[in-house]
Amino acid sequence: MRKFIIDFVIVENRHLHDNYSLLILTPKTGEKLPEMRPGQFVQIAIDGTKSTFLRRPISINFVDYNNNQLWLLVRKAGEGTSHLLGLQKGDNLNIILPLGSSFTIPTEKTSRLLLVGGGVGIAPMLYLGCELKNKGYNPEFLIGARSAKDILELDELASVGNVHISTEDGSLGEKGLNVVLVDLDLRNPSVGKVLGLEDKITSKRIYKKEWKISIMMGDDPKSDPTSILGTNSVKNLIEDLRNKFDYVILD
Repeated sequence: MRKFIIDFVIVENRHLHDNYSLLILTPKTGEKLPEMRPGQFVQIAIDGTKSTFLRRPISINFVDYNNNQLWLLVRKAGEGTSHLLGLQKGDNLNIILPLGSSFTIPTEKTSRLLLVGGGVGIAPMLYLGCELKNKGYNPEFLIGARSAKDILELDELASVGNVHISTEDGSLGEKGLNVVLVDLDLRNPSVGKVLGLEDKITSKRIYKKEWKISIMMGDDPKSDPTSILGTNSVKNLIEDLRNKFDYVILD
């Protein structure tokens, strides 16, 4: 997919929370937005600061082609993102896009699709949910946060599909932490058997006391698991899970 370097102007900086803003941008020259897919991200140049030499990667939250607008959900995590949260309508940003791989769209429309994210980890879920709905799916969302005030874009997500909420303090939705258990015993995967889950299920939610647990089971046994465990694919999977769950348990 072709990459572009485009100057954008801020249409709106919508403050959702002390630490979160939704930046709504449009190309400064009025050119049409290029094709972007759910799961991809952008790189933003941070100008006007003394220590932010590198661009900041931000997930694509939504692409509104009707209004030629790009949505970016930004969490304050350092000087660069703090600068972004302080921008005003009419300010400019230089952005490289689109970058990275997109989500895979399933082929069976009868599948029940559950999109899981927590905090700013929900950023790509809105665009993905909209794309799935446009293709005839009925996506659902499972979002987690520390408290009700940390739940982001609830109205937008609810307009796309059913939303299930979990907060650590129980101030909204179910009380509990988002936990994932990953079966990494590739030579003899057994988590699914121990828990009585069907062999063909690759992901299943179960409940135990106040904990919400997602199970990621292994596939067919592998004769040489060490050749897989050290790959970038596994490292990227674990990093992705760390962004989506409060605790990641590797068995």
